Order: sequence, then C-alpha cells, then structure tokens
Amino acid sequence: MTIAELTHAGQTLFGRRWVYDLARALGPLHPGGPREIDPGTVYKWRDGKRPMPDWVEGAIAKIAWRKLAQWERIRQGLAEVEAVQEVT
Repeated sequence: MTIAELTHAGQTLFGRRWVYDLARALGPLHPGGPREIDPGTVYKWRDGKRPMPDWVEGAIAKIAWRKLAQWERIRQGLAEVEAVQEVT
C-alpha cells in the first residue's frame, strides 16, 4: 500500500480525523493481538518516516468491508422506512 493509498483510504473511511480513527480501528486487528496503535505511528507511515507493516493493508480492507456492511444496514433500514411511508 502506498502512502497515497493509505491517505485516500483513511480519508474516505474516516474523514478529517482519519489518522486518529484509523489508529483506533487498527488496534484490534493487530496480528500480535489487540493493542493500542499510537496515531503518531500512523502519521509516520503517512509521512514516509516509518515503513508501513504488511498487515496494515489487509486490516484496512477489513475495516472498509465492515463499514460497507454498516452502511448497507443503514440503507436497508431507510429503504424499509421509505416503503412504509409510501404505503401509508
């Protein structure tokens, strides 16, 4: 994963505070077991000051799939509300 891809994924998934939110989301997915990821570490990856571990790309993909599933549940709920409103 390139720095540009990391930045794009982080901003897309989490918005303006993406570094902090990504660090928090990556913690439970660490291959060595759940742990706290310091946002400073993510800043170092973003700034090219520290190499990004290989596991991060897969973890970000997992986070993206989870967020997609959350959004799909929201979309389905809204579609159900809309359908009920159309009937009434």
